[in-house]
Amino acid sequence: MSPPQRPAPLPTREALIEAAYRNELSRLCDAAPDLLAAMPPHEALRAWMGRFIDYATAKLGMAEALRAVVDSGVNPYAQSRELIMNALTSLMDAATAAGTIRSDLTCSMA
Repeated sequence: MSPPQRPAPLPTREALIEAAYRNELSRLCDAAPDLLAAMPPHEALRAWMGRFIDYATAKLGMAEALRAVVDSGVNPYAQSRELIMNALTSLMDAATAAGTIRSDLTCSMA
């Protein structure tokens, strides 16, 4: 009989917060192609922007918890900008190609 195995250590509070943040970010960004497949590009863009507002509002409520993650030495935002910009660009490109938004519009995050 082999000795009992030790249970894996429980994740820290900061690790759980980071995982929740990254999961919500992935859900937001992964929605872009699904929305484009389900509706016309301008409607997909509008629906995604509504989800983005919900995402941003939820992050306001997590601000203190996310600060604790950053203070622990982890950067949960490392890929946020790139992922959000990629999703938004794909939606805007599709709406531009469909002629439903102006072609001189670009997305930018300051």
